[in-house]
Amino acid sequence: MRAKLSIPLIVLPVVLAVDFVTKRWALAALDGGRSIDTLGGLLPLTLAFNKGA
Repeated sequence: MRAKLSIPLIVLPVVLAVDFVTKRWALAALDGGRSIDTLGGLLPLTLAFNKGA
């Protein structure tokens, strides 16, 4: 039972930290409607906000 809980307790803070860092990066790098092409233009990244949520 202890092993079943230890993996999620390790993974959860890592996922939350990565989520926080990538959101901060997106706000800084994609400011003003700017897009960034990744994977040779295959995957463009554009900052968007959902005001209806």
